[in-house]
Amino acid sequence: MPCGRVSVGTAHADTAAVIDLLVARAPGLIKALREHEPEYVLLDGTLAECVRVGDGRALGRPLL
Repeated sequence: MPCGRVSVGTAHADTAAVIDLLVARAPGLIKALREHEPEYVLLDGTLAECVRVGDGRALGRPLL
């Protein structure tokens, strides 16, 4: 293999490793919504108005 080139398998493995590291550092959805209180949220390509986080806090019970 010529110098400076990366095989497809190595690129796949490196990409997966970086994604795993980012996932480990990312906050959960509920935590992110509580910290930033956004007006709109984009999940899976769908824009949705965010009036409140339905996590059970208002009802005094945890999210199931």
